[in-house]
Amino acid sequence: MAVLLYFGSFNPVHNAHLTMAIEAQKAGGFEKVLFVPALAPPNKSGQKGLWDFDIRLSLLKLALQEANNPALAISTIEQTIGSNKHQPLYTAKVLEGLFHAPLEELEAGSVDVLMGADTFASLPAWHRWEDIVRVCRFWVVPRPDQQLAIKTLPWVGERGVAVRLVPMVAMVVSATDVRAAMRVGDWDFVSGCVPFGVLGALRRLPISVVDRLHG
Repeated sequence: MAVLLYFGSFNPVHNAHLTMAIEAQKAGGFEKVLFVPALAPPNKSGQKGLWDFDIRLSLLKLALQEANNPALAISTIEQTIGSNKHQPLYTAKVLEGLFHAPLEELEAGSVDVLMGADTFASLPAWHRWEDIVRVCRFWVVPRPDQQLAIKTLPWVGERGVAVRLVPMVAMVVSATDVRAAMRVGDWDFVSGCVPFGVLGALRRLPISVVDRLHG
């Protein structure tokens, strides 16, 4: 089965996440796009605005239920292998957990991964990034002004990194924007960014959770 992995904090999941997954699934002919919500993302370590894993997972389940697309699924591998939600869990370890093998034993370009352009450009700062870019084939969603820049990053050519660009109409929405709107009670903005079921769940979040949105 051809599977595309989609790592992220999904804090919270929004419409652009879903559109990215659907467009990449079509572009690559994948049977499944597997959302892999992060338990303790290293790039967000210590941030107060990161909601508990269970909250983010429940919102993601609602979004996929509403999407009603059999190609979209969820893996809770990070919850399974993560021993401490406050201890950063690196992508290299998650990949090894998913495939039950050290990265060194996986074939080059054998793992398909979806990500945004900014995340892709940051890969050299990742733990064991050389191993990751060797085994992965990246499906990248660039902004219109980034399409050429992505493939001309020096390390992409130097390491022969496999990159495919996913055509997608730009969507100006981010999880940061959604949280900021929630913080000030701008539910009209939030309603345009997330699926209906997710909107309802966000509005029902306890005040203790909403109060953490300053992070």
